[in-house]
Amino acid sequence: MTQPADLDVLIPTKDRPASLAVTLSGLAAQTVTGFRVVISDQSGVPVAEDALVLSVDEVIEQVQDLLGA
Repeated sequence: MTQPADLDVLIPTKDRPASLAVTLSGLAAQTVTGFRVVISDQSGVPVAEDALVLSVDEVIEQVQDLLGA
């Protein structure tokens, strides 16, 4: 069972998948754990369908696996 996050990071975005990918990359590189990321997407095309964002999401999942998160 996962523990509640100590910190929530809210990221509002609209039609800026490259900027979102950079932001997510920076969060993935953090050495501090215990935070949750919430993305509020108001884009015409959901950023979850963007190839760049999907690739960063894959990196985040791999980092989590390595850290046992």
